[in-house]
Amino acid sequence: MDILIGENIKRLRTESNLTQEQLAEALNVSSVAVSKWERGDTMPDISMLPRLAYYFRVSIDELMSYDACAVDLEIGAFITEHTKAAEAYNAKECLRISKAAYKKYPQDYRVMELYMWDLIGGYADNDPNTILKHKTELEQLCDKILKGCQDDFIRRDAYVMQGKLLHASGYTDEAVALYREKLPDWYQTAGQKTEQLFEKNSSEFAEKLQANIMELLKFALNKISKQIWFCNDLTLQEKEDKALEISRYLENCPIISGSGCDDILRLILKQKERFNYRTVPLICYSLYCIKFPFFTNPKSVYSSTPISDAVICTHPHPYFFASSTTPESSSFAIPMRR
Repeated sequence: MDILIGENIKRLRTESNLTQEQLAEALNVSSVAVSKWERGDTMPDISMLPRLAYYFRVSIDELMSYDACAVDLEIGAFITEHTKAAEAYNAKECLRISKAAYKKYPQDYRVMELYMWDLIGGYADNDPNTILKHKTELEQLCDKILKGCQDDFIRRDAYVMQGKLLHASGYTDEAVALYREKLPDWYQTAGQKTEQLFEKNSSEFAEKLQANIMELLKFALNKISKQIWFCNDLTLQEKEDKALEISRYLENCPIISGSGCDDILRLILKQKERFNYRTVPLICYSLYCIKFPFFTNPKSVYSSTPISDAVICTHPHPYFFASSTTPESSSFAIPMRR
């Protein structure tokens, strides 16, 4: 086995966002000694190995030998396994997988992010008591991410989690203020900024503008569908009528027509005679699913499969969990992204 301790010290130090001087101070050695270790000129004394391993939260075996490619492959395999569990709506299995991965790779920010959300059951509809139960560990995960991670997306997720912790602790105003400070607003999105790259009389501008109109419409429909289902004191029949009213309008909407979404809506409308309490949330959330046009085969979902048993779309995000048990308790947890 190759002894790669110098390379590992440098890698772990860099991942921890530390200078040689900071690491030397933490270990009570000179920065020259750290430099020599990393260059391979000398090796740490054997008595220093447990201290180094403890400091970086790795095993001595990992400290001594490390194959970056093999680790990336292993983490990739973990992510694949996690995705399969998520697609099966198995939250417990997701947590089991990410917990084991975090135990083995506590410095990997991809692993930290998935484990962090698995601890509280996903991005939305979180139980404040569950958040508070894991408060200390969640705070530590956020702190590690924000101190060392350079991935903007994962960093934003850490701020989102900090907001959830504040809200669960009764500091909702502070959570909102944090989001306003750390997260982009609607006008800072990639779509908006891409549109602004082009002159307003150019074909490129027209193309990006149309794409943004569609994206904003899909987003608005997501909100409208949730408003129908969650925010009105309506009977199931009234919810059904509202969802169908919007679906009929969209079927003939010039912006939607030809996008591929109109075919899906027509299929939904044809299923009216098969509605029951299980199908009403599917009808409402068909509007939401317009935002994610990656149905594997919409016709097979809506025609060959009984609609009460249909999965409305194939969503790759780990936190798309749907349940429908009784008219009173039917609920959908909406994924945040990915």
